[in-house]
Amino acid sequence: MSASPKISSFTIIVTFLCVALAGIAFIPLLPIKLSPSRTLPQLTISYNMPGNSARVIEMEVTSRLEAMLARIKGIKEINSTSGNGWGYVTLELDKHTNIDAARFEASTIIRQTWPSLPDGLSYPVLEMSRPDDKEARPS
Repeated sequence: MSASPKISSFTIIVTFLCVALAGIAFIPLLPIKLSPSRTLPQLTISYNMPGNSARVIEMEVTSRLEAMLARIKGIKEINSTSGNGWGYVTLELDKHTNIDAARFEASTIIRQTWPSLPDGLSYPVLEMSRPDDKEARPS
């Protein structure tokens, strides 16, 4: 008969206390979001085309950019607004979408679409908006 090694109750208690103390020591390092953000990450593409009506901006620029940007994976919603001489397209992304990859893909699409857009259009500006990671831990 083989003798199995016996672990004393003292060893079990000391091991448990060490693990418990280590857990307590790591509590301050856990990220806590006291008021979770309800906003999703967004990409906003804005552009100007002075001297043109909102209708021209919508037909010539906004609709084309919307159609091209709709190919990006992880888009939850697309909103756009066109005004006299300006316009913007907002892409609301799924919360699990990598915003940096989506931004890279959007900038690539804009660069490829740029030559077919009308003259006089400013190069579209791409802005990222993500839920604040800075508020993950209380001060």
